[in-house]
Amino acid sequence: MSPLTAFFGIVSACLTVATSGAVPAYAAASRHAAECVEGNGHCVAGQAAGAEGRDLPAGRGLARMESILLQTRQQHGRDASEMASVDPGDRCEVEEWVQCPSSHVWCEGSMCCPGIDGGENFPCPSAPPGWGRGACQSVEKVWDCTHGEAPETPAPAVTTSPTAVPTVPTTIPTTAATPAPTPVPQPEPTSSGDVSGMASTDAGGDVRLMSFNVWYGNSHMNDVAELIQNQVDPDVVNLQEAVNWQPAAVVEELNALGEGEWKLANEFGADHFWCGLNAYRSDRWDMEWSKNVGYQGSRGICGARLRRKSDGMKLCVWGTHPIWFQGDVRSAKEGVRAGAAAMKECAKGGVKSAMMCDCNTFDANGVAAELRASTGWEWQIAHADSYDQIYVQSGSHGSDLNAASATTTTGGTIEPGAGPRGCQANCQNPKWAGADHPPVYADVHFG
Repeated sequence: MSPLTAFFGIVSACLTVATSGAVPAYAAASRHAAECVEGNGHCVAGQAAGAEGRDLPAGRGLARMESILLQTRQQHGRDASEMASVDPGDRCEVEEWVQCPSSHVWCEGSMCCPGIDGGENFPCPSAPPGWGRGACQSVEKVWDCTHGEAPETPAPAVTTSPTAVPTVPTTIPTTAATPAPTPVPQPEPTSSGDVSGMASTDAGGDVRLMSFNVWYGNSHMNDVAELIQNQVDPDVVNLQEAVNWQPAAVVEELNALGEGEWKLANEFGADHFWCGLNAYRSDRWDMEWSKNVGYQGSRGICGARLRRKSDGMKLCVWGTHPIWFQGDVRSAKEGVRAGAAAMKECAKGGVKSAMMCDCNTFDANGVAAELRASTGWEWQIAHADSYDQIYVQSGSHGSDLNAASATTTTGGTIEPGAGPRGCQANCQNPKWAGADHPPVYADVHFG
């Protein structure tokens, strides 16, 4: 276990003693940081990693400890005293940090609080008057502390959304009917386990890419690292929902395994909070360039240009995780359009490109079509399984790039039938290292 994981394990143990059997603080605090900044309403309070749905204990002691952890992670640039400055039930100012009703999640103004007992998310108590339409599922505040009204707990509701719901205003129209998903071609073979010993990825034109939504409530970063290294051994892994402390912890755990050297090509940041962060084998590749492009509020598309040490081959790798909008491909298309200019910047001189994502749509053909339209290059689907997808550039399309074609692609999914997917803590699976999505991979030979 790495020093970073060990440190937070100690803090977790202390908090567990103080709260008489509460869930580990390091899972809870990371989840709360994500919810606090993004306002993820798709998550039910108390369902942290390993918690099996148990509610976290009430009280300001836990909230203060979580705030200290958030400060240690330097999330959002705020200190513990500021985040713990307002008790639920107090009067507050608009945009002030307050605690969400019936939750240990903190919010600030124009954010959504998680739904109560699985119900719809709703505006933060300190949100501006009238804010919430187009951002939260319910436009009504459960508690409006700007008016000093006491919180009331609504009747429980049930939501069947499989993954993240919209939590920030977007440019996606909401009046048009959602088209049925386009059937997604599934490249063979699909794997059920270890693929690390298959093709070599450090010679010729072969590159192994991996896309992994690790789930932002996941505390098992050592298991995530072992899955990445021991079961897949990719050149690049794109991490979705790796937020706050998680990206650095994954890389630290990978390096602790001693099987190769790893670095992050894209650092976590609040302006691209929900991005696809690229981690790469730094003993095989050098990084020449990187860029993070925000869109949809706190979503992002993050990329890097890598140069392979063995032969000088260059590759631009991109990752994104758009808002889930009832599975409509328009959300993923918005992310592609947001990143298109940076993709072209990265690819100057004929550099090949790849994109990995939890694209929150089954319509991989639609995403590939947008990649072609926005970049002017030909693209193909290297592997797609549900929302988790990998795309590679297969040639230039009337542009000046003269990029080589991706002549061969094979891909698969790790343990694809291991259980249900995308339902947060209810879908955590040890075969996916505590994530709620199976990781996918693709071997690409650029001819």
